[in-house]
Amino acid sequence: MMDSHYFGLKAELAEIKLKLAHVGLSLCDRHTSREEAAGELEEVMKLFEGLEERLRNEAPTNK
Repeated sequence: MMDSHYFGLKAELAEIKLKLAHVGLSLCDRHTSREEAAGELEEVMKLFEGLEERLRNEAPTNK
């Protein structure tokens, strides 16, 4: 049975994917500066690192 935690993780991954798609579109838009795109990528990396940290903290330990 899937719990709400699973769906929370799926939602976070979906948000990261959406932001990455937006960055990709921004890079194709000639009106978007490299600095703006870099800022968007930095935001995505922070989201990813936060998710990665939560998963690391919740991972089962092999003791």
